[in-house]
Amino acid sequence: MRITYHRWSYTLAAGLLLAGCKSDKDMEPAPKAQATAPAPKPAALAPTPTLAPVSDATLSYLENSPNKKCRWMQLTPPGEPRTVATLPIGCGGLRLAWRPDGRQALAFYGHWSKHKIWQVDLATGTSTAFSSLPSRGTLGTLGFDKQGRPVALMEERYYEEGADTPSSLKMVETGTGEDKKEQLLFEGKRYDLDLDPDGEPGLAHAFRLENDGTWTRFETKSASYDVPYSSGYDVLGAIHALAPTSARPPGSVQKALEDVPEDSPDFAALSAVREPSDIGGWKQLKTAAGPLYLYLWNDPSQDPPQHTGLVRIRGEEGLVEPEGLSFSDELRVSMRGALVLLESRDDSGKRVARLWNAKTKKLVASLNDKQVVTFWPKPTSTPAAVVSPTSP
Repeated sequence: MRITYHRWSYTLAAGLLLAGCKSDKDMEPAPKAQATAPAPKPAALAPTPTLAPVSDATLSYLENSPNKKCRWMQLTPPGEPRTVATLPIGCGGLRLAWRPDGRQALAFYGHWSKHKIWQVDLATGTSTAFSSLPSRGTLGTLGFDKQGRPVALMEERYYEEGADTPSSLKMVETGTGEDKKEQLLFEGKRYDLDLDPDGEPGLAHAFRLENDGTWTRFETKSASYDVPYSSGYDVLGAIHALAPTSARPPGSVQKALEDVPEDSPDFAALSAVREPSDIGGWKQLKTAAGPLYLYLWNDPSQDPPQHTGLVRIRGEEGLVEPEGLSFSDELRVSMRGALVLLESRDDSGKRVARLWNAKTKKLVASLNDKQVVTFWPKPTSTPAAVVSPTSP
């Protein structure tokens, strides 16, 4: 029988014929389309930690927290202070040293053979233990050189025969008669003794941490120890090439202080407040608002000279104490731009610091019961070499 195909129709016969021609497999329903999962979004990159901007007014200070830890703070008035890092020790005796690029610092405590040292990332606030020091001598102080490498200034004392501590240095005699003298022998070189007649002899060394984690000695000088004003590591020229530290912060005014000329119109008025003497006198610091007068003890055994706390400036009605700058104890002074930072103690013995604008003659910030208050150093260009002090 011949079947003629026409257009598709939905008659019963056609339906039966087609059903009979399909296999069971053909009768299976078509699989449902699978939904396509959206492509995962790329993970967001963590923001790169950045340093807070530093202006002329930016300050650094330490404050004790209730859990007996020390918070390192940064303040740019009139803003709120921020915590830079929290160190697992009280603030007493802590010293600070900044790397020139401002990204790292060293916080260290102690002297001689007992010390605790941390390397601080100033962008993230993390701190890690400093586990490497030169093997020669005992720690005097730490800092960074201009290339950003850690520098350790070490002290090495000479102990006479029979002392409890055996000496690592050897004393030798040279010359005869009136030319006879004692010298310290170190690595084949002789060093004349320090001229301080009351001090104990020794040497001071400067070391820097190299890229391979080893310390290289680059300076040694004769020094004196065990007297109140012995030279110690201060005798080293390397100390003057260090990036800022809390002991030598930015804005030091020692070299900028001048004697008040006797023909100055303010000399007589200043003398009426306190007469100059053999160990004290008025100094002037040139500021944006004219001279700021400070009375200093200039005992030659004290370096730097000690401020007495007396501060005066020329006002509309003669010499006056600048706003908020009344002190009764020794004073530490530094200046950056038009800003003058003065740190002293109040009558109860607690530290006080005042940031004063010499141009406007106004108090900018007042800090009470804070420690190691200094100007925060402004970062310089990134060092060419970055060396980790935690190298073995």
